[in-house]
Amino acid sequence: MATNPPFDHQGQWNLKAWRLPNAATISSWACVCLCPQTQLDTDSPSGISTFIGDLVATLGTMGVQCGVPPLVFECREQSVLAHLQKGRDMAAAQFGSE
Repeated sequence: MATNPPFDHQGQWNLKAWRLPNAATISSWACVCLCPQTQLDTDSPSGISTFIGDLVATLGTMGVQCGVPPLVFECREQSVLAHLQKGRDMAAAQFGSE
C-alpha cells in the first residue's frame, strides 16, 4: 500500500496502486458539471459518463464502495448554489439518503 498518492510528471495523481487501510462507503453523492450538457461529450469512451464509471470502478479497487452518481448539468438561470442543491436532492432521491 502506498503512503501518499504518487504524482506523475504532469502533476496528476495515479491512484491505480492506492488502497485505503479501511474499507469505506460513499452512501450518497452527485457529480455537478458547471458547463452546458450540449458542450460535454457524454457518451463516447472519453466522455463524462465513461469517466464517472471509471472513477467508480477505480474507487472500488481502492476499497471505496459507491454507486454511479446522478449528473447535474449547468443551467444558466441557476446559481452555483442551486446546482449543488439540485445535486444533493438528486443524490438523495437516487440513493435514498439525505
